[in-house]
Amino acid sequence: MCFTVKKVTTVPRQSTTLEKQSRSDSDVQPFQCGQCEKRFKSSQNCRIHEHRVHGCISLSHSDVRPFQCGHCEKRFKSSQHCRIHELVHSGVKPYSCTVCGKSFSQSGTLVTHMRVHTGEKPYVCLVCNKQYQTSSSLNVHKRKHDNVQFACEFCGKSYATAARLNMHMRQHTGENLQKCEHCDKVFVTSGELRAHSRVHENEKKYLCTYCDKKFSYAGALAVHTRRHAGRRPYRCTVCTKHFITPGDLTLHMRVHSGEKPYECSQCHRRFTQQCAMEIHRELHTAEKSFECDKCGRRFASKVYLREHHKRRHTDNLPFECSVCKKKFHRRGYLRRHQLIHSNIKPFSCPYCGTRFNTKSDLKRHTATHTGGRCFTCKHCSCQFQSYKQYRQHLIDEHNDGSWLTCDVCSKKFLRRNDLNCHMRVHGGVKHYVCSECPKQFFTAQELKHHHFVKHSPSGRYECGFCFRKFFYKHEVLRHVPSCVDR
Repeated sequence: MCFTVKKVTTVPRQSTTLEKQSRSDSDVQPFQCGQCEKRFKSSQNCRIHEHRVHGCISLSHSDVRPFQCGHCEKRFKSSQHCRIHELVHSGVKPYSCTVCGKSFSQSGTLVTHMRVHTGEKPYVCLVCNKQYQTSSSLNVHKRKHDNVQFACEFCGKSYATAARLNMHMRQHTGENLQKCEHCDKVFVTSGELRAHSRVHENEKKYLCTYCDKKFSYAGALAVHTRRHAGRRPYRCTVCTKHFITPGDLTLHMRVHSGEKPYECSQCHRRFTQQCAMEIHRELHTAEKSFECDKCGRRFASKVYLREHHKRRHTDNLPFECSVCKKKFHRRGYLRRHQLIHSNIKPFSCPYCGTRFNTKSDLKRHTATHTGGRCFTCKHCSCQFQSYKQYRQHLIDEHNDGSWLTCDVCSKKFLRRNDLNCHMRVHGGVKHYVCSECPKQFFTAQELKHHHFVKHSPSGRYECGFCFRKFFYKHEVLRHVPSCVDR
């Protein structure tokens, strides 16, 4: 911490007043910061800048604080400020919010708090027109335009004020951390700890006026309210798409940049979000402790169980395909399904040029060229290119996992759609007819396989020695040794 000592010269009051008047009428800024080149019209503004921006303590006659709190070491310039501060230690909070019941020791704090409910933001940045509920938040924001940054020497993270940097440093030094008595989480400030404690107490004071939903945090209510109001203030500069929170915008920008900073340590698959990576990682290690109460299928996480309920056991499917009338519970699933009808295949294989509707189909296909094996069986040494193949292996060979069973032949299936396709075999009805010949098939996959083998002009795989073409990779691998021996 740095100290700036300024010499004080006694000046007649009239002269000082005239000097202040003359300085206010001109652009003269005689007081320069001792740490940077910035100048100010008054010494008080200069001292405030040195303290807030550089963390310096200015020693002058105006900084004398003769009134000390009887409970802590904090000192104040006036007895009134000292009495107001001591209310913090006494626990007396005479000012209560009429909306959520929260109490405060000062009337000014209550006024500021009420802006959370009213949405009022009276402090506006003159540079970018961004609005804030308090003047302190606006002052911190202004420093971003001045490019004033304080960087952490451990992790390189930057902050607008020295005070916020000092608070952040506690995470690295471990000093004055607040620990939750219910769990092992630690927090930098007591305010963060109090906010976290609401999770354990199940306290939800903030009520949405649109749908009566309750929230533990005012910030969560503000974000939720934007959904009702249709406000999306954060805009993507690439595709002009709008988002409700800056976090949503940050995640969206990774779609354009292709950035996936989180990698699974087991199969090296990369993700744009850490939570998605952690959920995926449970597929390799975690037990399936979440069971569906409808069909008995088990899942490794609550997220997968919720998604399963939405897809398999709900009648709320608001998104309908205009071509085949199939319904979906997510707009994204509908858009992906519609690619089948449009015959648009934007994803091309870099090895053979085959095109696919979705990126996941391309990835599975590419593995046939590269020979990539991502999933290793936990019971034996078998490896598989896809998680579906791995799960089917666990069921067939080790009776491990959850499955659906055919009532006729007791064959096991992972998905209900696969079971439904299989039941057509017992029914004897072949819905799929080849357009080139009169042959019929039970499934679309069988028809596709037949058309590829019997009616395609040439194969996808070519022998590098005799240039003979094959339809499947295993066929060319079986053929190559005979060419080498010639």
